[in-house]
Amino acid sequence: MTASFVSLDPLASSSGGSVGAGPEGVWTVVSGVSRCRLNLPMTAKSGTNKFRASAPGCVMPGLTNVASWQQVGNQVQIFDENNNMVAAVAQNGGGYIGTTSGGQGISMTR
Repeated sequence: MTASFVSLDPLASSSGGSVGAGPEGVWTVVSGVSRCRLNLPMTAKSGTNKFRASAPGCVMPGLTNVASWQQVGNQVQIFDENNNMVAAVAQNGGGYIGTTSGGQGISMTR
């Protein structure tokens, strides 16, 4: 069974986009009772048009192998090492809300 991904922005494209000021920094990702730290530095990931990302020690499904991120409009898309989108979140106040590729709801706060 293949996991489905729910995009919050029907105009978003995982093929690239302009990345401006936004979600860079350290975030806490919450899904149910699970929490992970997600690092989104403004450091280019070589060989891609994305930035590096990491979630050290995270065991949350979909976020265990985070490798890069990009911003497309108000959506932040998070990718694994194979360039598969594993999560997408949209700005919501001072944080972000969205889903993982498996459809699990997540939120990101500072």
